[in-house]
Amino acid sequence: MKSGILVFVLCLGLAAGGSASAQEDPLPSGEEIIHRANERDFGAFSQETIHMKLIGKDGKARERVTRAFNKKFGDERRYLMVFVEPSNVKGTALLTYDYADPEKDDDQWLYLPAMRKSRRVPAGERGGAFLGTDFTFEDIKTQTRISVEDYTWKTLAIEDIDGHPCYTIEATPLTPELAKELGYAKVRIHLDREQLLLRLSEFCDSSGEVTRTISIRDFEQVTGIWTACTLEAKNLKTGHTTLFTVTESDFSTEIPDNVFSLQSLERGLPNLPGKP
Repeated sequence: MKSGILVFVLCLGLAAGGSASAQEDPLPSGEEIIHRANERDFGAFSQETIHMKLIGKDGKARERVTRAFNKKFGDERRYLMVFVEPSNVKGTALLTYDYADPEKDDDQWLYLPAMRKSRRVPAGERGGAFLGTDFTFEDIKTQTRISVEDYTWKTLAIEDIDGHPCYTIEATPLTPELAKELGYAKVRIHLDREQLLLRLSEFCDSSGEVTRTISIRDFEQVTGIWTACTLEAKNLKTGHTTLFTVTESDFSTEIPDNVFSLQSLERGLPNLPGKP
């Protein structure tokens, strides 16, 4: 079963249009909003440089640098994140195949250079922390498409988030088993009403308490594509925070298909395109 709420370099752009108030017009359904947002063109390929900062409750920080690659393969998307700094994580990589077929499980592999092999990330781990960050494997997995079929949806209201009127939509995993895998009972997502940019996700436990948030800020248009430059995940139970800052985005440079192969991943990806 596929799932996931869009959280990393996520730019759901769509002009909502209309000037009538929420009182005059009924709120569109959650399914309608998500389906329309998923129709956006995110480009055929992209690559980015991302600086990570992992900040403990005591304020101490660790820093990492990654490169991320994204490419469309027919109706599918493939995504690769490779750590380039510091030396103790250099070469570690995560490869994701996001299939359009809702009946087909997505694939995800983690490559650990010290072991010189990759391992498939099982469904039971997708709600777990991604390499010490406050993002989960599931957060990293879904980049350009929200899996509508794995949730029930309810549009709750229009609320202000960082000065932007946003649709607040509640998504509930279809089954308790799926909720357990993902690590939350419900998630409230806040999508910019004007362009449907995802600005905030709030993950809730079974009691309704918000246990983790992801805030997405500082959007810029790169080659006509809205791109989030800052993503901040907070674990409200531990006080730990992870900050992703996108310092370079390229939607123009072609990426060879073999960059996204498991064979290349296990060879350590010596010839990545773009900057080293």
